[in-house]
Amino acid sequence: MRKTTHKWLLLACLFIQFKSFAQAVDSIRLLTDLKELSSDAYQGRKPGTYGGRLAQYFLSNRFAEIGLKEYTPQYKMLFTIITEKINASVHDSVLSNYKQIYGANIIGYIPGRDTTAIVISAHFDHLGIVGNEIYNGADDNGSGTCAMLAIARYFADHPPQHTLVFAAFDAEELVMRGSLAFLAKPPLPLKNIVLNINMDMMGTSTKNHLYVGGPSYYPWLKPPVEKVHTPGDGIRLGFAYDREHSPDDRTYRSDHAAFHANKIPYLYFGVPEHKNYHKPADDFSNISHAFYYHAVNLVLRTVIEVDINFPERPNVKQID
Repeated sequence: MRKTTHKWLLLACLFIQFKSFAQAVDSIRLLTDLKELSSDAYQGRKPGTYGGRLAQYFLSNRFAEIGLKEYTPQYKMLFTIITEKINASVHDSVLSNYKQIYGANIIGYIPGRDTTAIVISAHFDHLGIVGNEIYNGADDNGSGTCAMLAIARYFADHPPQHTLVFAAFDAEELVMRGSLAFLAKPPLPLKNIVLNINMDMMGTSTKNHLYVGGPSYYPWLKPPVEKVHTPGDGIRLGFAYDREHSPDDRTYRSDHAAFHANKIPYLYFGVPEHKNYHKPADDFSNISHAFYYHAVNLVLRTVIEVDINFPERPNVKQID
């Protein structure tokens, strides 16, 4: 009788945990956030523009609603971006020949039970208005940004083992200026960051492919991703974004590159480039809703897995 009671109690607990996890990502909230952030009101979220600043306010407000802690007031970490040449006299200084604008990373965190940190990142900027058309960047990278918000919501209710830093980077489209600025003046000791999980384009895939970068350099990170992946979730998982000298190589094409350059391991989740990439058609109406929802859940399961059972890093030289 005792064993039977224990068995049923265990099954009940597992059912409650499964039910809780199954509902961890609110699909309506996820898609509502994405529809808002990729709407015309944000004018393509180009750094230094009204639309870019509106996106900063959107994210600051969301971070506050979720209950993330601040490193700086309103979660904003400002940095200077030097962009295109402007008309200037040959007698002016070199810097005066260029336009200077400000970017802002939006950074919040959830303290863990120890001081080591996992940075969960996504860039929120896009191309802005080109000609007379708004490039809304729903997939690139509204999808990664709103996935980050969904993951933050989960951990706000489920305290993590590691400190989780949620980093919404600005100016990725301008040679990853936001992530470079973050790592140049990090809000926490760089030595405490043990992993970056970066999301860039997760919302559109005609073949249901979600690629993972990082394990080619850090093979000990592949097992936890495979462990949480289930074929029944409708996603075909591939590890194809680290093949050097290949068109698929994304090692240096998103914000995880700055972490990799600082010898910080990373996992990068993204989809193959599609016909709407860097086009006005990258709009909310072209997001694959079911695929996107399952992709976000996969990344969340991965974060949960590495947070609870952080893989042992072998004492081997990193591939550069």
